[in-house]
Amino acid sequence: MRNFTIEDFIGSGQYLVREKENKFITDTGFLSTIMYKVGFDNNNLEIGTGGQITNLISMSDGWTRCFYFLNNEDGTTNFNKKVIWQNTEELGSHQGKQRLCDYLNNSELSQEMRFATQEEIVRVVMYQSSN
Repeated sequence: MRNFTIEDFIGSGQYLVREKENKFITDTGFLSTIMYKVGFDNNNLEIGTGGQITNLISMSDGWTRCFYFLNNEDGTTNFNKKVIWQNTEELGSHQGKQRLCDYLNNSELSQEMRFATQEEIVRVVMYQSSN
């Protein structure tokens, strides 16, 4: 069920898991590859946009995702239309979170996600410290 709102992401530090048919995942190494932490980036000079950017941080390798590409009418990806999850004065202080929610709630853009349980978070963190 896709119903994320900006209120779900007050502050930072929420963990999301890519939904896997509502099944308990016993392989913690695999779980770390489908878990993401919601964070923020203020140092976005390389993007050249200014303003705070909301991002998803992969718990397996630290790779961050802070945008998505829109699709053309024929369903192909349009690499010229990038939507950055960004807050600026012009867009408003919650625009980055709203764009993240739009991404998470759209089945054509992203896979189904849910909030991670406390037990899943502890397992992944303990797994990382043991490797």
